[in-house]
Amino acid sequence: MAGSLREANLFHGFFARYDEAGALDTQYGENGFVLVENDIGSSIEALAMRSVESETVLGVGTTAVPNRGLLIGKNMDGSADLELAGGNIVISDFTAEENAWLQAAVSPASGRIVAVGFTEGFEEADVLIARYLPTGSLDNSFGEGGGWVRTKIGKSVDMGQGLSVQPDEKIIVCGTTFTNDLTEAFVLRYIG
Repeated sequence: MAGSLREANLFHGFFARYDEAGALDTQYGENGFVLVENDIGSSIEALAMRSVESETVLGVGTTAVPNRGLLIGKNMDGSADLELAGGNIVISDFTAEENAWLQAAVSPASGRIVAVGFTEGFEEADVLIARYLPTGSLDNSFGEGGGWVRTKIGKSVDMGQGLSVQPDEKIIVCGTTFTNDLTEAFVLRYIG
């Protein structure tokens, strides 16, 4: 599982693992927990299995100030996944606006990572989707050469909240769009 813990005035993302009896697995990290400690704070919103063979997991979420989407890889013992950015946090700093990742998926065919979320604005937000190589670098073959795509659905707040990578590498994104008092769901398909 994953989430965030507050320490003083800073949030830290965390990973936790439980055993079959429902108790914290003390073989994982430090007494069952691994904190994502940095100077700007973080939260982990979702987990995705990165590789069943190597037993690695991917955490996706947001840094605190400024809000930027983040990816972080962990091995099943809680140590850093060195294949992903050398074990460091991957921060999405490619948009002028703040942004957040809410979900990620890994392509079984290529190992490429897809993250979905939104750009943040005061009264407006758009769906944001990025594709990364297994190393954590943006995949420049996705979108218009930058590795990411911003999609406006409605006139107000649009959020990508779930996704799936199909066997042919096409990407399905679902989410919600909010306009005044109306909330609607959407499904998008990205060709790649």
